[in-house]
Amino acid sequence: MAVEPPKPASAPASFELKIELSHREELAPPPPSKKQDLPKPLASQAKPPLEIGISSVRVPVPAPKPPAPLKAAEPPKPTESAKPQGDKPASAPPLVAQDIPDNVPKDRIRRVAYIHTFSCATAKGCFSTFLTLAARTIAKKPIFLREVLSLPVGNSSDANAVFEKARQVKAGAILAITEEWPQAKLDELAAVCSREGVMFRSVSPTDVENKATAVDVIVDIMLLPGES
Repeated sequence: MAVEPPKPASAPASFELKIELSHREELAPPPPSKKQDLPKPLASQAKPPLEIGISSVRVPVPAPKPPAPLKAAEPPKPTESAKPQGDKPASAPPLVAQDIPDNVPKDRIRRVAYIHTFSCATAKGCFSTFLTLAARTIAKKPIFLREVLSLPVGNSSDANAVFEKARQVKAGAILAITEEWPQAKLDELAAVCSREGVMFRSVSPTDVENKATAVDVIVDIMLLPGES
């Protein structure tokens, strides 16, 4: 039995969808668009300009703090008036017998004569004091110097006359602090002292406070006989 071929499917009938609106249901035209208002700023964000000096509205402004009272200026301290520096004494006062204790044995006392030029008067005073104090600091056997003569000399001074004055006061040593005194006179005085057994030393004005110089002189003075 023969099979019948399938019948071609018929296309669906086309239809139209119609929506009819009544007059009442007609779409009304959109209302006119309203201008959207921008959001108002918050009150806390509003920063009106600060106005000062307007008579109708015054913005309270905090009064400035009064300046701190100025401290009363302290009166300037009186400056110490510079003490007038008088001229240094021409020479230190000679050491007298009262400067040496009464209980010091005679064999520990030395009689010393100083000669100096006029320009070395101050240097001579310094050397005399420095030497006297240094001699008393000898540990085992302190020596006490007695200044028996302080004689200024010049170009016209005679070496023999100078020695004679030192011998009159029984000086065991003559110490010369001179400047611009002829070297020939120093040599002549040194020769007289050597001949008569009196110690003689010439000290430069620049060495009057030199410890080594003082020690050398004291060592020689220690070898001299004591005060008689």
